[in-house]
Amino acid sequence: MPTIAQVRDKLAEVIETSTGLRSSGYVSDMPITPPCVRVARREMDPRFVYGAGGTAEYPFTVAVYAPRAGPSEKLLDTYCEMTGASSVRAAVETLSNWAGVTIHYALVSRVSETQVVEIGGVPYLLVDIDVIVAF
Repeated sequence: MPTIAQVRDKLAEVIETSTGLRSSGYVSDMPITPPCVRVARREMDPRFVYGAGGTAEYPFTVAVYAPRAGPSEKLLDTYCEMTGASSVRAAVETLSNWAGVTIHYALVSRVSETQVVEIGGVPYLLVDIDVIVAF
């Protein structure tokens, strides 16, 4: 069974390799260079672990950042598509993209509205994409 860190890093790698988005398995409060992705681990209830092998559904949030200026909302829309070369969902839910880390499945469970956030005094556009990975 892979560790949480291995799955988290692989999730970032899957997105970067498939969509071209610069991705990191960890959230930072440092200024960023958008468009990019940061993966955050979400709350998990350890009582819902299945079978002797310890299979669990683990939730992550993929934070997709874009510049505040220009046609950035249109850019974010491409990452929120259900299919296509830029689709985070298509990248995450394609099991062959997960080679090297054994998972049962990965599902996108929610795509948020576009938000404006500030990191290091710089405003960015943000869409959160919630992903559930079973491993």
